[in-house]
Amino acid sequence: RLGPQHPAGARRPVGASTRSTAKPPPLRLPKFRPCSLAHVPYNHSLAPFARMKLVPCAMCGRKWVPELLLSTTEPPVHLPIRGDGALVQARVVRPHAFARKGGAKNAESVSAALPFLEFELQRQLVLKIKILGMNAAFKFESVVEVGSTMMLGVCSATAVFLEPLPPPPKLRVLRPAFIGPGSAHPELAAGEAARLTALAQRLEDTADRSARNLKAGRPSKFVV
Repeated sequence: RLGPQHPAGARRPVGASTRSTAKPPPLRLPKFRPCSLAHVPYNHSLAPFARMKLVPCAMCGRKWVPELLLSTTEPPVHLPIRGDGALVQARVVRPHAFARKGGAKNAESVSAALPFLEFELQRQLVLKIKILGMNAAFKFESVVEVGSTMMLGVCSATAVFLEPLPPPPKLRVLRPAFIGPGSAHPELAAGEAARLTALAQRLEDTADRSARNLKAGRPSKFVV
């Protein structure tokens, strides 16, 4: 049944529907770039740290990314990751003597030693990440235990290779000086110097092999 017809020019009754049949324009969202998850949120000339080096993004080339990324969170779902992750772990032990009745002195000595222990943990972890040929690590965890005779620090993370970040530079380890005239380390025996040289060569070979495996899509081995 048809309702009452309103003549042309007549006013619409109060309460009548004024809904338009025209469709609203589509909502245009900015294009999402997966590499944007690794971009720094500030200009490269305004880095918060003096020695923080930023480089252009390897995927879009428009924004800036760090050379190495450490995070305590899980990696985002859409973050471009090449290959599989690998577990890295750093361990540091430092001797420490506690006085039986020196509560304040013990606290001061622990507070003074903690920054150096944390620095050594991070330095060791970053080195192992570079040996694997990776440029980022997620799920970073650090634990420090203080005992009566020593301090123990352990940190672990999952190393990955992010496509927006640059690959780590080729690892080169300085060789120790051998015994001889003008030696920089005369206290080292010839056998000890040879052992350190062989160890440095093994580290370089491991880093080169990890880089080749990552480029070929093969998983890297664990470093503990």
